[in-house]
Amino acid sequence: MYPPSIYSIGIEDPLLLVLDSLGIVDCQHPLGFVAVSATGGSGGYSFVLDNGLGPNTVGYFPALTANVYAVTVTDSVGCETSLEDLNVTDLTDSVQTQETVTIYEGSYYQLPDGSRTGKAGQYPFHFETVEGCDSLHIIDLIVLDRNVYVPNVFQPNNEGLNNFFTVYSDESLDKVQLIEVYDRWGELVFRKENLLPNDEENGWDGSFRGRPVNPGVFVWVAKLIFKDGLELSLSGNVTVVR
Repeated sequence: MYPPSIYSIGIEDPLLLVLDSLGIVDCQHPLGFVAVSATGGSGGYSFVLDNGLGPNTVGYFPALTANVYAVTVTDSVGCETSLEDLNVTDLTDSVQTQETVTIYEGSYYQLPDGSRTGKAGQYPFHFETVEGCDSLHIIDLIVLDRNVYVPNVFQPNNEGLNNFFTVYSDESLDKVQLIEVYDRWGELVFRKENLLPNDEENGWDGSFRGRPVNPGVFVWVAKLIFKDGLELSLSGNVTVVR
């Protein structure tokens, strides 16, 4: 009678594929990577990426463009397993922003580089995001006319039209800080402070010391204050006709 035979049966751990890391694509890293490792099975691992890269024995696949990948590992006896949906993310999108700035003629706008301009146009500026990507910011600068009108002729005849001399403007003008009118000898015939624009009845009515002035050419000066803070001094001539 023979002694009983004793056999040793080894049970292998199942073949597992583990994701170690993914390299994203960004402005500082134009190509990404996939890194995996295997455990269990019979060893002798061979890794293949689904885009045809490999086989290799280290499970590292560099120089990958942004895409979704899968890796398959095969052990020495032909068992295999896979990891799918390995997303090499693309974070290289440039950021573009745009704004419109409106100023009035005679004003200036300070640009992001510290310079100032009063000229209408489009001004692009390049920055870098925290991810190292290019960021483009565009400023569209619009310059509006002041639209200030001061008559050069008026006829104070109490007929309802053109009876007063004053400063006309749009809503950009806050007030007429001062307006003065002089005759040809330099004598002050009219003076008004803090006059609202387009306020005819508080303008000059063509009189001096309660009496109508004779027809002729008069010199005027005005100091204007706009709502954006600009102060502007103007002067000119106005002819009184009767």
